[in-house]
Amino acid sequence: MDIAPDTEVPRLLSFLFLAFGTVTDGELVPEELEIMAERLKRWIPEGAYTDLVEFVEQAAALYDAHESEKSVWSSASDFARLLRDRLDDPAQRAEVIADLVYIARADRVICEGEVTFIRRVMEIFEIDGPDPLAEGPCEAPPELEGEV
Repeated sequence: MDIAPDTEVPRLLSFLFLAFGTVTDGELVPEELEIMAERLKRWIPEGAYTDLVEFVEQAAALYDAHESEKSVWSSASDFARLLRDRLDDPAQRAEVIADLVYIARADRVICEGEVTFIRRVMEIFEIDGPDPLAEGPCEAPPELEGEV
């Protein structure tokens, strides 16, 4: 009898990424969606019965069930706590932060909500260290300056 791979981490990340992309700056642009999908794929275990589209659809349904942005933020914090408990390796938690940074940079603008969200997840994950968005809010990441 085959045991299905654990898909709880990508399920939790799907919602966390979707919440991050929508409530932090008010809109989810195609570039952010593309980066979300790319980053999420890496977390789906080989042999999983659930594919990327299903994870995103489930996250969207859960997101739509919320009545306010405040409740989305609350659920995102809860999901971050669940992820912290599932990701024993600090390097995996750091990778989630890196994923959020990639998503934040996708639209070439880092907004205050994105900075706040990432700092909150770092706090929940018990990650100390340099701020991954140290260049500050609402500035283009240095590697993207001059590109448009």
